[in-house]
Amino acid sequence: MKQESGGIKLLFIVFGVIGLGVGWGIVFLTKKLRKTKKSKLIVLLPSTISLVISIYLMYVGNVVVKGIDGAAYMMFSIIIFCFGATVFYMTDRTWKN
Repeated sequence: MKQESGGIKLLFIVFGVIGLGVGWGIVFLTKKLRKTKKSKLIVLLPSTISLVISIYLMYVGNVVVKGIDGAAYMMFSIIIFCFGATVFYMTDRTWKN
């Protein structure tokens, strides 16, 4: 029983670290696209795609996987959703026409 608990903790840690890595990737990609003076559509594309993917992962974690493994997927998708929504809001708010 003790060994299973360690595996579950590791699962949450791995999904959390991967989620943070993907989130920071979204931030850096959006910054890089913004520096190249691309259109607003192109600059908002990484955060929009991350929002769509995170909503799909929420569905997968809740309906398909279920249980404690599904909770790890949900944590992963919530981290990506938070990064994507924040980047989308900040980029859209500070955009100068």
